[in-house]
Amino acid sequence: MDNPEEEEKKPKWLNLTFDSQIFSSFMACPREMNYKFNQHLVPIGGVSKGIEKGTLAHVGLQVYYEAMKDGTDFSIRKIMGINAIKERAPTMDRLEGEDIVDVVNTFEEYCEFRKNDIFQVVFTEKVFKLIVYEEFPLRVIITGRIDLGINEPQFEGITPIDHKSESEHWFYSSLSNQFKFYAIACNSNRLIVNRFGFQKTVKAEKKFKRDELSFEQDVIEEFKQEVIPYYARAMIVAMNENYFPPNYTNCIKGHFACIFSDKYSGGICTIDRSLRQPKLNTYFQIKEWDPSFDETKPNG
Repeated sequence: MDNPEEEEKKPKWLNLTFDSQIFSSFMACPREMNYKFNQHLVPIGGVSKGIEKGTLAHVGLQVYYEAMKDGTDFSIRKIMGINAIKERAPTMDRLEGEDIVDVVNTFEEYCEFRKNDIFQVVFTEKVFKLIVYEEFPLRVIITGRIDLGINEPQFEGITPIDHKSESEHWFYSSLSNQFKFYAIACNSNRLIVNRFGFQKTVKAEKKFKRDELSFEQDVIEEFKQEVIPYYARAMIVAMNENYFPPNYTNCIKGHFACIFSDKYSGGICTIDRSLRQPKLNTYFQIKEWDPSFDETKPNG
């Protein structure tokens, strides 16, 4: 029989688990990551109208493609998706009637544009959790939720698809941590970004364009064996020391800004340390992180 005392003395693995949102946030700014994912802070006013519209679009798309997987006729699965959007809509605090109508109309337009899809749907909203790096004593586990997985006759294996709702035309890159996580989870060197555009004056072929991204195998291996463990070790140091340093180069990028920067309410990082917590209490509330929640910004 195993000796419990001897087992207790054996060196133990240090397991670190995170998803692409946490990983990307830490790479960009450890302080921002700490506020958002350790302290679970979100603005008092809640999420933006754009994010809520994107969430509704995802609800409809999930139902639509799940019905496609089950062999449901196009017209019926389109109605199923619309009904799912309408059922979820009352939970969206920021959306008005015209916003919900916009989501429904855009969803109908999307379905009509994509009704001739012939790929096989393997899964929708697939949660994964897998070991991506293991060298004693560090074991890194990545998690996430993939919107859609498909099989196509001309390609081997499963291709992950990520739905991206957008109000303007974004550029998407294989450098995205999120996309690399999905490619690793599906053991794929290919990923499709499925655009769901809310632009009023843009033609359907651009609003609903699909971008195919490819990943060099060596780049994926570098990511798994060097990049991920480097930042994982840095994250462990930050947690052990309870110090998450700011990265001021990430505060403002064009018209995008960190929610803790001085673009909003005068900022958090710009004021005396003694005043930061009271100001956080005033402008932010605690809300547990939901990894299934979709942000409309690219390259999350």
